[in-house]
Amino acid sequence: MKAIAFDPGGTTGYAMYEDGRFYKHGELTGVHHLALYDLLRDWQRTGEGPYYVIYERFDNRNTDFASLVSLEYIGVIKMFAQANQYYGVPQGSAMAKDFVTNDKLKAVNWYVPYKQPHALDATRHLFYWIINGSHMYDEYRDKLLQQLKVNLK
Repeated sequence: MKAIAFDPGGTTGYAMYEDGRFYKHGELTGVHHLALYDLLRDWQRTGEGPYYVIYERFDNRNTDFASLVSLEYIGVIKMFAQANQYYGVPQGSAMAKDFVTNDKLKAVNWYVPYKQPHALDATRHLFYWIINGSHMYDEYRDKLLQQLKVNLK
């Protein structure tokens, strides 16, 4: 099982997970439609599916530029998932940001320093989905929950 999560916008954060391992995160900046597509295509080339593409859904917050550019990047993500018959998983921003604290991420060694806040938000979406939405993969959820139980004080 492979999953990639996004916090799309003027800077798009991403986080990757494969078969029980959180292994890569980062941010795309500037005009990055093609870079986003290339990242998805490169992610697709390694490992085996099924593939899950998790992304923060669009919620209109009355900020015109952020709204428009976020919708463009969400469109790239959704098109890629649909074209490859991958599972597209939209999540609200508050779902992940309220549930997944820095302490939880630190307890499982998934914490991304604040130098990349959008990568941190994408990591929150990935973590949230594994705990709350990936019901076919209980072993991965159980592994994270066990790490939290042992390491979260």
